[in-house]
Amino acid sequence: MIKKTYRITFFILVLLSSCNIIDQQHITRVGYLGLDQDGRNDKEINDVFDFLNSIQNIEVKKINTGDIKNATPESMDYDIIWIHRPDSSDFSAEETDPALLKNLREYVENDGRLLLTLDAVFYVHLLGYEDNKPQVRYKKAADSGYGRMLGLHSFRDHPVFDGLNGGAYINKPLDDINVRQIGYFEKNIPANGKVVAVDWDYIFVREEKKLVMEYDIDDGKILAIGAYTYFNQPNFNKPHLEKFILNAIDYLTSKLLYSKTHYWIYGQNEVLPFEHQSDTLKYAKPCPWHLSNESISLINNSATGNFWDVAGQRLLVMGNEQGGIKEIWAHPFMALREYEAGIQFLNKDTVYWLNNEQPRIEVRPESFTRIYKFKQAYLKEVTVADPDNPYGIVHYEYKGLYPGKIIVRFKSNLRLMWPYSEKVLGTIQYTFDKGLNAFIVLDQSHDFVCLLGSDKIPDTTVIGHYDGFTKEEPYQGLPTDKFQVSGLFTFDLTKNDNLDLIFSATNEGLEQTIHAYRQAAVNPEHIYLSSLDHCRQFYDKALSIISPDSIFNEGYRWALIATDRFFVHTPGIGSSFVAGYSTTAKGWGGGHKVNGRPGYGWYFGRDGEWCGFAILDYGDFEKVRSMLRMFQKYQDLNGKILHELSTSGFVHYDASDATPLYIVLAGKYLNHSGDIDFIRNSWHHIKNAIDYCYSTDRDGDMLIENTNVGHGWVEGGHLFGSHSSLYLTSCWA
Repeated sequence: MIKKTYRITFFILVLLSSCNIIDQQHITRVGYLGLDQDGRNDKEINDVFDFLNSIQNIEVKKINTGDIKNATPESMDYDIIWIHRPDSSDFSAEETDPALLKNLREYVENDGRLLLTLDAVFYVHLLGYEDNKPQVRYKKAADSGYGRMLGLHSFRDHPVFDGLNGGAYINKPLDDINVRQIGYFEKNIPANGKVVAVDWDYIFVREEKKLVMEYDIDDGKILAIGAYTYFNQPNFNKPHLEKFILNAIDYLTSKLLYSKTHYWIYGQNEVLPFEHQSDTLKYAKPCPWHLSNESISLINNSATGNFWDVAGQRLLVMGNEQGGIKEIWAHPFMALREYEAGIQFLNKDTVYWLNNEQPRIEVRPESFTRIYKFKQAYLKEVTVADPDNPYGIVHYEYKGLYPGKIIVRFKSNLRLMWPYSEKVLGTIQYTFDKGLNAFIVLDQSHDFVCLLGSDKIPDTTVIGHYDGFTKEEPYQGLPTDKFQVSGLFTFDLTKNDNLDLIFSATNEGLEQTIHAYRQAAVNPEHIYLSSLDHCRQFYDKALSIISPDSIFNEGYRWALIATDRFFVHTPGIGSSFVAGYSTTAKGWGGGHKVNGRPGYGWYFGRDGEWCGFAILDYGDFEKVRSMLRMFQKYQDLNGKILHELSTSGFVHYDASDATPLYIVLAGKYLNHSGDIDFIRNSWHHIKNAIDYCYSTDRDGDMLIENTNVGHGWVEGGHLFGSHSSLYLTSCWA
């Protein structure tokens, strides 16, 4: 018995010893150098050291310039050296000592990791790794009603923003302040480094202000952060700053590994051809569609300029009634725009562009139909988007006394949703793939891809860096300086003929987009039938209301399906309701030619929550659960719920009411659905939201506040800047 006890005890000791070794292997050794010439920033330098010293898996040693200058390779045995310089004075002789710079270079080039913050960013130039010396700018952070948001944001995502949703307001000061920025501004860019993050304040991403740079030096790496990393300043978002800095340390020491790391792209936007040929796709013969008469419909015998749309979870198609398609969005980007079709009859040279005609309009929940009548011909056009997949169809049925020809032209600039500018994708590439009978347009990463093709071999194909085409055959492109592609193809028609234009688009790469296109091309009518079936099933499950007023009954059914149409899935983000659709034509105040905002076609907190109450009442618990999941996925570190989330991945937390309304919605969801398991699994999110609401009551009157929290739905106009409001406290009550 004694022997057995000894053996067990020995085994446990060995196991615990092994665990300690494993823990030690995860310790990050940091050499911390704080630079301040006159001692005015001692508190800042010490606060950084205290922060590092408080982290369990970090072993920090405070070093000085002499330690580095006199160091041997053995004494520089740090996983990372962090140089923090909150001092804005000129560099001293001690800070630029050749021996210091020499040893820092040797450290970096021998698999060393260097983190530079604030004015220490100048070391990338002093060490000879950056030919273009960083610049200095100053910025005033003043509260004009939205709080003081000082942040950094990546292009799409980067490991330094792990758990921060691609960007973070790492400094939210309590009072108005002037801040110093070290980086590259306007058209100036680093000559040797990659731009990790740019300036970000409120809802504006400042692409021209490059503040975080990354350098790969032989086996070493440098991360240079030129703004906002102050640890001694009062900061509502101190947890965000700490998380960001720990991410930077983990990234430099290879503890954060992403399959793909993105950087901001600068330089000339180019539009270039590329080669791509797929295996030949076998199409079925185009046939007429059998449209259902059972659906509710809106019919107008003479089209107007009114807006229309068809939408599924992956695709949004929009236009005006008369003709064409203004925009096709495959979130998070605009895949196509200015799609126009024209018809030419064999006995005439004239091309009748359908945008100039006045067709009969038939609007149904599952489709949008135009019927064009000419003296000796009839053309039906049906547009539909698949309810679940990233593809759609424009279907044509032609009947005429003479053969005809359909001409289709379009443009694409792969416009990524706001707040990105139209320039961020760098290069657009294009081709015509004969195997697919399809044009392909994609960006230089080959992530954002659009296909437009047909189930008939085109008679003519033209695509290039154009802004349109000559009016007559042979069609030729009109060159342009605009960052876009224009394409055109023509199709010969017999007297009774059918044609399907097939489009697919995703942000999931060329292979996945071609796969979607092939799925759509196998049986185009199946997409219409899928849309029809989706509407049938939706109505079967939703709460129905039958009143004595037939107009009310029909309006209610339209309201139901129109609400469901706003449920959008964005790959990499999730699925929830967006706030509304429109084209990007006008923008906010007309400030942008193409503004990147498809109406309010992105996700919102308060808007989604208020809609969620109604959606629960008509019985779609699954979609409300998906909405709650998205709110929880993007819940801020402090427990706050998002105000808005663009489908391009920008999250803003500038609303005061989204968090209490989330708590209310979670309760209503439980009451309606009885889904106790989901609420139990979500409880830590709900508790964090409750704690956040309590934390905003800074004057102790038990009423949550707008001050330093954000706006509520009605706190605009004369209520703007209110400390608290009846609406907000009602949400909390």
